[in-house]
Amino acid sequence: MNQKFLYIIVIIALGYLLKRFNILLEKDGQVISKIIFRITLPALVIVTFDSVKIEISLILIPIIVLIYGVVTTCLGLWVFKNEERELKGSFMIMSSGYNVGLFAFPLVYAIWGMSGLTYFSMFDVGTSFLVFGIAYILGSYFSEEGLRLRLLKLEKNLVNQFL
Repeated sequence: MNQKFLYIIVIIALGYLLKRFNILLEKDGQVISKIIFRITLPALVIVTFDSVKIEISLILIPIIVLIYGVVTTCLGLWVFKNEERELKGSFMIMSSGYNVGLFAFPLVYAIWGMSGLTYFSMFDVGTSFLVFGIAYILGSYFSEEGLRLRLLKLEKNLVNQFL
């Protein structure tokens, strides 16, 4: 087994045990999450894309992912057409894409290095549009209130993600 992969598994297990035995509290987890989402992840993305030579094969990856997401969303609409509104919306959101970037980045880097992380990052670019675009719209549309795209509210939600 790859030694770096083993380190990551040990860190995950350590985090689980620290939370399980109440050594780390929920408040501590919020601080750690802020550090990860506001410092570590953006730094990883910058480092990854800073050293990348953009090639056609890399540009095709997000396009293929977007096409896949649209196809699976349409397939989900057809498969779940007889389900109740909210349940159909949940199934559609789940079938529209992946959100694996943050959690898989360290594993991908440990196993395949910077080259693998480059391809995985481009995959994550496509899934980001699916998860934070298509899935958000589907969730709004199939929610109890229905779709109400208010640009001011949408802008406020997006800005709050970075604050």
